[in-house]
Amino acid sequence: MNLLHRILGTQKQKKKFKEIKTEGFIYATLVFSHGWNDQSEHLNNRASVILDIVPNENDIESKLNYWNKLYYDNITRHFSIGEEQLDSISTIINITKDKFRELYKYWPKALSEEQYDQIFDRLNLKFVQFKPLQEQHKGKYVIKVNESFWKIKTHNSTLLNDIMNTYEAELKDFELIHNTYESAMNYGIIIVDRLCNQRDPNNPYYYEQRIKDQLRKFKNLPIFNYNIIDKKEELVIGEYNRIIKDKEFELKIMKETIEVLKIKPFEILKIMTMPNNGQHTAQAPHASRTVVRY
Repeated sequence: MNLLHRILGTQKQKKKFKEIKTEGFIYATLVFSHGWNDQSEHLNNRASVILDIVPNENDIESKLNYWNKLYYDNITRHFSIGEEQLDSISTIINITKDKFRELYKYWPKALSEEQYDQIFDRLNLKFVQFKPLQEQHKGKYVIKVNESFWKIKTHNSTLLNDIMNTYEAELKDFELIHNTYESAMNYGIIIVDRLCNQRDPNNPYYYEQRIKDQLRKFKNLPIFNYNIIDKKEELVIGEYNRIIKDKEFELKIMKETIEVLKIKPFEILKIMTMPNNGQHTAQAPHASRTVVRY
């Protein structure tokens, strides 16, 4: 029995990827931080991880609202609200504007739907965005964050917050959408390493433990050390290729580990081609309703 089988045990092989039909994807929008307690800035023309898929047009608004509220529930982890912004919502959450420098101490643990609606209407902060499926992406493999894996409680948050917020690290579609399953799997492993292992020093522990909870024979979580700041496509691809070459064995371990996990840190989804030469089938009369808030 080879080393990988000894590490992974004899768990039954799961299907490697799901095939999906989709109208498009929910992406995390980049937020730029100017410094401690300085008001943050949304970079609406830039995005990072794919958080969700949108099966049909009717789901766009509900999925945007769902993910945007997750950001608002922990807004101090993602955005520095200014004094005037806090003053505009102070009566909703019963926090006076003088608390804006220590808002993390006072922000509600979870907003009600009514509070979220009121705060959103006043702040209009959109942490997520919908991008429709592009013709060139049909038949390809997409890397999507698996929310349920990252709902890991830490001492003051959940690990999901670090996965949703890439801290100014933009991810392009060539990193998230691939021609082959193998390429998507390699990039997915490295991206999760960037979002988790290269953050809070406790994050790798939680990530590793989440795997061990499902696979007792898993040994140690490898570190892949993506290390490039330049955003030029050829240099980014070169860095991924370097890791894929230098960490071939570790990538094999993680690939075969993830494939047998019931709850995976990310999902590989193959985009199915639509019938009628890529044209959409007839929609219900209400499917073309306007998305009001986003």
